[in-house]
Amino acid sequence: MAKKGQMFQRYTIEFKAEAVQLYEKGGMSYQAVADQLGIKSSTQVKQWVKKHRNDETFEDKRGKGTAWRKDLKKERFQVIRELSSAYRLCWLLTIAQVSRQQTEQKLKAHIQAIHKQHPYYGYLRMTVVLQEGGYRVNHKRVYRLSVRQWTNFIK
Repeated sequence: MAKKGQMFQRYTIEFKAEAVQLYEKGGMSYQAVADQLGIKSSTQVKQWVKKHRNDETFEDKRGKGTAWRKDLKKERFQVIRELSSAYRLCWLLTIAQVSRQQTEQKLKAHIQAIHKQHPYYGYLRMTVVLQEGGYRVNHKRVYRLSVRQWTNFIK
């Protein structure tokens, strides 16, 4: 686990490729490659080799998983700005509430259908099933919606 304020080492793609090449063509062990190149952990070299063998990129993916949220928020505000010149803001908020209620009704129906098939699922397992079904849903939201429907569902 990382310590507060700890900075992680970032390696270039070329450096990672060199480490993989040393391992595969040089016949060196993971530890020997790590020692020669000054990498702190031989496990890091092992992960790079695994990515290379699976034809994955060496690109660093840290912090890139939530970029869609920022774009979504910008789009929402842009729509509000465009519509606020033609409509009153309270009307737009009413429309947003109705839209949210409709999506929550669909989600509740889906939760109920899963619950009928698997009555022993708790809210955490239910969240996993919903996410695998393509829903972007948080476990806290599933908990909130399921508590409203069934009090004994969670227990």
